[in-house]
Order: sequence, then structure tokens, then C-alpha cells
Amino acid sequence: MSIKTKILTLAFFAICASQGCFAQYEEELGQKIIGTLDNVKGAFERAVDNGKGFRIAGYPYLSTTFGVSRMYGEFARVKVCFGSYAGYMMYGGVGKDWVFKGKNKEQLAWHAGCGYYVSPDGDGEHEVTMGVCYSQNPICEGGSINFDLGYTYFIPALKNRLGIFAGAGFGIGNLKYAFDNDNHFDGKFLWDVGIGISIKIFANTHSDYYD
Repeated sequence: MSIKTKILTLAFFAICASQGCFAQYEEELGQKIIGTLDNVKGAFERAVDNGKGFRIAGYPYLSTTFGVSRMYGEFARVKVCFGSYAGYMMYGGVGKDWVFKGKNKEQLAWHAGCGYYVSPDGDGEHEVTMGVCYSQNPICEGGSINFDLGYTYFIPALKNRLGIFAGAGFGIGNLKYAFDNDNHFDGKFLWDVGIGISIKIFANTHSDYYD
């Protein structure tokens, strides 16, 4: 189990426990969610291993996404995917919150992270992503660590160059001040939903095998 997954999940439950969210069930539920996240991560890693040795049309690629999100505001994001139908990705973007009007809306929002992606059918039409990122967000001050899940449907009629994106996630905010109190964890639980349009700027155009 990765240290990154453990830290993020345990911090999430530390906040919930301090607010009385789970009472006596928090430990059992926490272990279940840690196990689920680890299983999902394992599934992505197996897909990456299975995809080694060949490329499919559409991957790897560089894309830009324009969307609206509770966590990231109205944002523009750049994403790079490495591999074939499954692989690793890096992403980052900037935004400004005019729609959700969060407490920290006056600050320019930005985020940067990395993770995994997979096209379940191996055709590049459907894409599922999982990532962890750091952000300065419009919801609260002090920065946050976020766990992001996303789905993109790339339109075949447009050669899978244009896609419709939907995402969700959760995170721990107020990190700058979270550990100021020795007796209390002052982090803030955050959640996110978002939609947008993704455009592939550069992409592999053919399938091939390599050593």
C-alpha cells in the first residue's frame, strides 16, 4: 500500500473523527476505504503493465481542458498522458472562481498533480483517470491535497480529438495551518465535482508495437 494513499486517507479520517462524523465506526470504515483505494491503484498499475510494448492511436497525447469545478473554479488545464491504452499522466492548471463563489474566491486558483489513466476498451474512446494533486483553491486558504477521479468520452466522429469531461474528488484543505494546534488537526475536508471539454493538441495517430 503506498504511503501517499495512507497519508491522504488517514488525514481525511482524522478530520472526520474530530468532527464526530463516524463515532465508533470510523476506524472500520477507514480501513475499508484505504483497502478500496489501494485496490483501485493496483488495477491501474496492472493495466499500465499490460499496455507496455505497443501504442494505440490517440496515445500518448497532450491535451487542454476547459471546465468548471468546485475545487478549481473556472479553469484551464494541461494534461500529458504517457503510454498506450493505460499509463501515467501529469496535469496542472489555473482558474478563477466566479460560479461557486468560495470563501477564498479572490485568490487565483492553481493545481498540479500526477496519476494514472486507462482506456478500458483499449480504443481511446473512453478514458478513466485517477490522480493526486496539490492546489491553491477558492474554497479555503492554506492549500490542499486532493484525490481526483475523472472520466472523458472522446467523440469517435472527431477522431477522438474532442472529449467531454466529468470529474469528482475529495481532499484535505487548510494545510498551511492544519498542524498549528498541537491538540487538534485543523485541516478542512473538501469535495469536488466538475465538468468540461478536453481537446487533444498533439496525439499519436497510429497503432504499433515496439520492444
